[in-house]
Amino acid sequence: MTLELSKQFFVALSHAVSDILGAENDLAKVARFGAENADPMAFTRVQDQLALLPDETRENILRLVHKRMATDVEAICGKLSNTKPRARAN
Repeated sequence: MTLELSKQFFVALSHAVSDILGAENDLAKVARFGAENADPMAFTRVQDQLALLPDETRENILRLVHKRMATDVEAICGKLSNTKPRARAN
């Protein structure tokens, strides 16, 4: 996973966890740390924290993360090599 994509994941996770469990939840704090620092251990810490959650809560969080990442048009377009901002033709 690229550094930029990792950051996008952690930002989406941070928002999802904050929405569901609150911004002061340990998982939200780990996600914010991952978004701010290029630390591979953040992935391990996130996995450990997710494993502690009830299945339904974990699924709801990951559903929100997926939705946020799948609908982030700016991030998606930024990953396409031939996509450049252009002025309108007319």
